[in-house]
Amino acid sequence: MKRSLSLASMALVFALAACGKKDDASPDAPKGGSCNKPSEGSCEEYKDSALGLAEGFCKTAGGTYEKKSCSKDKLIGTCVKESGDKEYVYEGNGMNQTTADAKDDCEKNPITKGKWTDGASAAAAKDRKAPEASKIKYSCDKSEELNSCDDYSVTDVADMHKSMCDSMKGKYATAGCPSANLVGSCVFPEGRTTRYYLPAKKDAFTMTADERKKDCEMDMLGKKGAWIAGPAAAAAASGSASASAKPSAGGAAPKTSAAPKGLPGKPAPKK
Repeated sequence: MKRSLSLASMALVFALAACGKKDDASPDAPKGGSCNKPSEGSCEEYKDSALGLAEGFCKTAGGTYEKKSCSKDKLIGTCVKESGDKEYVYEGNGMNQTTADAKDDCEKNPITKGKWTDGASAAAAKDRKAPEASKIKYSCDKSEELNSCDDYSVTDVADMHKSMCDSMKGKYATAGCPSANLVGSCVFPEGRTTRYYLPAKKDAFTMTADERKKDCEMDMLGKKGAWIAGPAAAAAASGSASASAKPSAGGAAPKTSAAPKGLPGKPAPKK
């Protein structure tokens, strides 16, 4: 009899524990779970998990799979996709998106088109900002030759960026770009920020801060950048187009006088 009571007591304990566990779960948890991607500043709730593939898909995308709803803190907006999945985008996200950028990405995406709704922090993300240092994953430093360096705050194409950096003789590092002699930063809505510096070499060709700004804000393939002036912007106000014809990133080589047609060392033939 004592043993029976003991087993009954144990059963009651487990039942209470299970009940408490259920109460701790998110009351509006999506059926397919959620995928939190803090480095990108987004979280996706899956309507369902066909064949249990949601967790694997999330991990492949670099996210953390959880069986609970996404956070609503610092939310700039929600994209409800045609599939029924929901993507939440947060202020200060690693993709460097403004509210308008995120809305366009949601409603103009030909593959996962959705309907956008502004969140409580939509106004705070009106202007594009440089990513926080903690969100920068790697960089390609080309400051010695091209007076520029690229910061990346997304990791899904890191291998391709490393290969491109090596081919351009840049210095790849799992840290952010240097901050000394910074003329300004061009922040793109794709997780990339290009930094520009005062020339490292006295005879290097460079651009003025205003020219950099104009080049940054030019709409290229729908990826218009946002210019943020740096501490050395005033020093680059006049630029320094030297005798060197080597262009800096985004710039053009200085114009030179055209050489006369003819063989080297010989005068041009008379007409």
